[in-house]
Amino acid sequence: MGNYLNDYQAYTGETLVNEKVIGAGFLALGLCEESGELVAAVNDLCLHRVGAESHRIITEAGDVLWNVARILDSHDTPLADAYRRVQYTGNATLPAAAHTALYEACSVAGRVKKFMRDYDEWTETDRVEHERGVLDSMVVIIGAIEALARALGSSILGVMQTNRAKINRRVSSGTIQGSGDR
Repeated sequence: MGNYLNDYQAYTGETLVNEKVIGAGFLALGLCEESGELVAAVNDLCLHRVGAESHRIITEAGDVLWNVARILDSHDTPLADAYRRVQYTGNATLPAAAHTALYEACSVAGRVKKFMRDYDEWTETDRVEHERGVLDSMVVIIGAIEALARALGSSILGVMQTNRAKINRRVSSGTIQGSGDR
């Protein structure tokens, strides 16, 4: 499992569309955006019971996972190491898991904002606490993605495969621009 996770993390680095997406602020914003889209997909499934939404949820979870992998990479943390820290609870509902991912994404955005604003004034202890907080949030988000995937009869590996397939389609059609198919 660890090799698949780390291969996926390396793959996400190969699919960067421009240098701007390397910055922590850009990645935090992307994580928030994709987590919000994940919540919307879950809400649509719960409210409208549209079967196609299950695939949309897995697809959006892949977009969230892409950002998680990039953030972990920027913190020199292998995705497999973060995954090993996940404490999976098998009874999470789809809405609870999606909202957990969004909450943690917003927490990361807040931490990154403070990092960008106050870094020069931070002590080494502040920096270590920031790093730990971001990494802890990544672990929780990975757990939420795993819970969503399992609730839909898939796994985190299925999420990665779906995301790779989507990105590969965009690359082969020349439409990968970091903002959906064009």
